[in-house]
Amino acid sequence: MPDTLRQERNLLSKVFGLRTSIREQKHVYPKLLRDSKDHCRERDCVDIMTMSTLVDFCYSDETAINQGEFQLLANDLEGNGSTQTTKFPKESTIDLPPEYDICNTEVTRITLAEAAALEARTADQCQCQEWFVARSTRLTASNFHRIVRRKKEVNDAFLKSLFDPAPFFNKFTQYGKKSEAPALDRYLERNTRAHFHPCGFVVNPKFSFLGATPDGKVCEEDICGILEIKCPYNARGMSIEEACAASPDFHLVKVHGGGFQLKAMHRFNDQVQGQLMLTGADWCDLVTYTQKDLHIQRIYPDTKVHKSMLNKLSEFYKEHAIGYLKAKKA
Repeated sequence: MPDTLRQERNLLSKVFGLRTSIREQKHVYPKLLRDSKDHCRERDCVDIMTMSTLVDFCYSDETAINQGEFQLLANDLEGNGSTQTTKFPKESTIDLPPEYDICNTEVTRITLAEAAALEARTADQCQCQEWFVARSTRLTASNFHRIVRRKKEVNDAFLKSLFDPAPFFNKFTQYGKKSEAPALDRYLERNTRAHFHPCGFVVNPKFSFLGATPDGKVCEEDICGILEIKCPYNARGMSIEEACAASPDFHLVKVHGGGFQLKAMHRFNDQVQGQLMLTGADWCDLVTYTQKDLHIQRIYPDTKVHKSMLNKLSEFYKEHAIGYLKAKKA
């Protein structure tokens, strides 16, 4: 790369790579980050994949490229398919029953290529307006449990909570948001084979009325899973074992042999299985973080759960959501 290009001002430096592990070259990483800052002090951001070596630099005048778009550009730079596994959604192995085709409305309908582009554009999640728009006509994985387990009558108040939720911010959400970064750091320290990518809003074309936003993508070699981080406020000063003993509502349970696992009937299980169904990921690492402890459980797709959940969600959307959304638009 010519030195004159390196010295250009007001350019966005994009650092890409996914060749070999940088773990064996730890001295390279700080220098790489420092040099990129020197070359472009006014850059929007620099994305360095921490399990990789440098492949190329690419410059642009743009100043508003989000993290997800970095990944799509990285794919194009490499051209060898090594990062293609980070594209979500993958084609689903289950089908929407024909009687629910009506749920894939004109508003939500999307192609696989369009869905991958949407995921990339919304990688900034709640900092991105398109993320809110995409969610506004779809049932999202964080609400799947509320829908499939609901016993009460479905009313407008419940539908409003799904499609027009009031913003809220309290000590629980504040703690959870603040704790995500240290939780991710601890996870990557423990899982040294993994490299992390941000994840946007994922919509699967086969059931485009559903959506999910995992906390990230985690790749190990050529396999890409997803990440879901939980930082329970009430367990913040406890070990995982203490949290299990302190509250029957805690999402993990101690099992024979001394380990811990996610409760099958807990809302987080429906959320994680929903994310797996929509992304097509090979697995989800559920990370539970406290100030004293960290627990990682790798959860695999359960096709039986997916089919049951899909039927219930489809029935709900057909019977309640379509009419509500039409009335809201009128």
